Amino acid sequence: MSTATHLINTLVEELAQKATSLSTHDLLLVSAATLIATAVTVVVRTGGDRKATQWTAEDGTVLSRPPARNGWIPWLGVALQYGKNPDAFQRKCSETFGDIFSLRIGGKRFILITDPFTIPNVYKMTKTLSFSPLADQVTVNAFGATKASPNKNVNAAMHTQYARYLSGESLRSMSESFASHLSTVLWDECKDRSSQELSDGWEIDLYSFTRWVIYAASAKATYGDTFDTKSTYDDFVTFDKHFPILAAGAPSILVPEGRAARKRLIAYLATLRNSTMQNQAPIATARDEVFDRFEFGDNDRGAWTLAFLWATQGNSTPTVFWYYAYALTHGNLFSALTSEVNQAITPTTTPSSNPFSVAVDIPTLASLPRFNATFSETLRMASSTFSIRVALEDVRIKHGSNGHEYLVKKGEWIVISTRFIHTDAGIFERSADFVDDRFLDVVEEVEAGVNAESNTPTTPATTATPTRTDSAKDIARTATTTAKPTIKKPTAKKFSKDGKPVRHHLLPFGGGASLCPGRHFASFEIKLFAAMMMYFFDVEIVGGKNSKDEKSEKNGKEGDDVGDVDEGVSLPEMDMTRAGFGVLPPVDDLRVRIKLKGHVVERMAA
Repeated sequence: MSTATHLINTLVEELAQKATSLSTHDLLLVSAATLIATAVTVVVRTGGDRKATQWTAEDGTVLSRPPARNGWIPWLGVALQYGKNPDAFQRKCSETFGDIFSLRIGGKRFILITDPFTIPNVYKMTKTLSFSPLADQVTVNAFGATKASPNKNVNAAMHTQYARYLSGESLRSMSESFASHLSTVLWDECKDRSSQELSDGWEIDLYSFTRWVIYAASAKATYGDTFDTKSTYDDFVTFDKHFPILAAGAPSILVPEGRAARKRLIAYLATLRNSTMQNQAPIATARDEVFDRFEFGDNDRGAWTLAFLWATQGNSTPTVFWYYAYALTHGNLFSALTSEVNQAITPTTTPSSNPFSVAVDIPTLASLPRFNATFSETLRMASSTFSIRVALEDVRIKHGSNGHEYLVKKGEWIVISTRFIHTDAGIFERSADFVDDRFLDVVEEVEAGVNAESNTPTTPATTATPTRTDSAKDIARTATTTAKPTIKKPTAKKFSKDGKPVRHHLLPFGGGASLCPGRHFASFEIKLFAAMMMYFFDVEIVGGKNSKDEKSEKNGKEGDDVGDVDEGVSLPEMDMTRAGFGVLPPVDDLRVRIKLKGHVVERMAA
């Protein structure tokens, strides 16, 4: 056996042993692991880093190929180094090569865009850069579809339904249903507690508690009252745990638990029909009609339903977790947010067997300044989404800052690492820290009538006082002069880099053609859960793992720091093995004590 073959075999064995703890990019390697040893003799050695190359095209344009970090291991490239800490690796590459560079990972070339001004240029190229190949691959690998699309028009039909039923009246109806189910699930968690627990409170693992409550409420809001949340929940958790390695197309031998859980979920979800669901969301009805129109088989029907179910759950739980973790560890922020939330939630006036039944003013909730600013900052800190495009042909991408043009060859993948943008110190001051008012709207005084949509009362200035008394003319002029009335106008805070405004400074839901169609419902369920917990419960941290001080001693490791927190508080690290798939969950759970507020106890006793 050659030295190279032996090395590859050793790496494959190591990957197989550590499959469940690998990062997203390590997992891209596993799918071909069993073939590497025999194929190594025909793999061309990639040979380390490569500087940018330039030449003049026939039209006189100077073109460049992005500089490359290839690594010295055939096929693997830099996957192992990248997988250890994607944030730190990207930052180092950007410092070395500039803000457009390529990485060789698992036999593919990924071109990373870290310049915020180049992002719009990528998103505009919808005819030559496509998200569909990746979406099709994930549908098969992660969700178990037999093939990407039973019909080439399926994706178009689905997106038509998303536009119609994940906005407007249908979205409002789905949101109200979620609120109703959420109050029921929260009541179920409390109604059988002992009188001592109701009086003194009880401890929960915040992430686990949040995941169950959101799953139970969201699944029923989407697929109806009869959805069996209890029998499917454990399988869903197992599937989600193995999601990255499944998405990478790993051999079944490496993920037996994940595949078994997925199989059971698909079997159940395939039974959901418009004829069997009750009070389901309009989007669920519309999707079932698409399945019928394109003659989906049971497996594909269940797999595509699993994809949508996961999409409504995958990012909500970790976002709520970090929202609470930051709110509880930054001075009086939790108290301030609770005060705002009380403006949007009121108890129902009609008698109810559920003390958690409340009326939620959705427009008010969406307009709470500090509450929503904290939501945006939480997404900036914790989200890690890869906005990916595949080149359908050789294309040129113009650098948004310096105007240079880069050649991207057919089949190469372009990756916009949104987390790199979110942590760019050139855009955000104290980018590594959680700053709760970072996205707070700027309030400006403008002349009345400038913003006709503002509902802020007009407050005229007081009449000017004369400063001279020796002139009757002056006195008369001054006495009758009144400043023009002004209003206070909230304006979204703008961000810039190098003096230029940055349009795409917050991208938790991706962008362009791959912008998440369910982002409005996801945002609502996150905000509503956070708000209702604040309205019903007092919450305090009991314990956690991996404090900030402990992390600072870990060999200077970067990229997984949760930001500054109150002195003496311990928060878990972010799980970087999920980099690229959305909001990063915590490595460990966080133990908190929740206690019913007085007004809830009074309603329970009534």
